[in-house]
Amino acid sequence: MQIQKYLKENKRNLKIKIRKLIISPILEKLIVFKKIIKIYSFFMKQNLFSKKT
Repeated sequence: MQIQKYLKENKRNLKIKIRKLIISPILEKLIVFKKIIKIYSFFMKQNLFSKKT
């Protein structure tokens, strides 16, 4: 009985760990990507303004 309970807990923990392993890098990449886009668009706007004047 105790062993089965332990196994169940372990399985759940494993699933959570795997999920974190898979999802967190994806999230990090998304965040970095968004930052890059923001910076890029900012520079593009700056370029447009500087070309006008």
